[in-house]
Amino acid sequence: MKSLVIGIDESEEALDALRLGRLLAAETGAGLDVVAVLPGGLPGAAFESRDEEREAAEYFEHLFEVAADELDCEFTPHRLIGLSPPAGLTRSALETDASAIVIGSSCHGPIGRVLMGDVGARLASGSQCPVVVAPRGYSREPLEGLRSIGVGYNGSPESAIALSYSEGLATMLGASIMLIGAVPVIHAGGRIGHTGRGYQRLITEQIEASLVDAVERSSLDLASEVRSGDAADCLAEASQELALLVLGSRGYGPLLRVMLGGVSLKAMRSSACPVIVVPRGPDPD
Repeated sequence: MKSLVIGIDESEEALDALRLGRLLAAETGAGLDVVAVLPGGLPGAAFESRDEEREAAEYFEHLFEVAADELDCEFTPHRLIGLSPPAGLTRSALETDASAIVIGSSCHGPIGRVLMGDVGARLASGSQCPVVVAPRGYSREPLEGLRSIGVGYNGSPESAIALSYSEGLATMLGASIMLIGAVPVIHAGGRIGHTGRGYQRLITEQIEASLVDAVERSSLDLASEVRSGDAADCLAEASQELALLVLGSRGYGPLLRVMLGGVSLKAMRSSACPVIVVPRGPDPD
């Protein structure tokens, strides 16, 4: 990783983003760019009064003091005024050629779980680099290494991109990779009961075959498992034993953009570990 953009505000969840950004930087050698956005007004516009200017200065000073205490390492502060937080983070990521954007969860989510808030969802719909979301309360967890990565995998091009990204990340982190395939439970009764069971068996065989193929093709020693149930629920359950969960974007929408599908969005609302969503595109960093 070259650099990480960490989005902060006055919420406690910003501490979660800072803790995760600090850990990723320590493990990968990435530089840190900490971005604070003061919404309202027009970008670059002058303040209407000295009081407003002083309040803005105090706002940024406070946020970067908190960031300095939490990170305990060098970082570059970025003060943005007059932009929405998603727009400010996206612009900063482009200007710094960031490898990822790190944010916290919604303050309304349960402790120890990822829950995408409005900022996260809007950011994830337009980012050209991976978006990393820390679970709520992550800053209270011990500062441990990121040694286990889970990848939601079903053989689709999007999951293949997530795996490719994870392989590079695992090499940097010295982490193991677990491919997680999910087979939905098909409830069919009456005349179509046999057909339903046959269809579920077919899906199981396809998922298993895609996992075997991915393991054989990889230059790393991958593990894999097939779980039965809703894909997002399977990923959330697996996340309890992982340090990171990597997901691909949905299979439609613009290239080089993160686009959240139903599975990714639901998994991000219930994951017990940080979640990375990788943009759909031909060559993610």
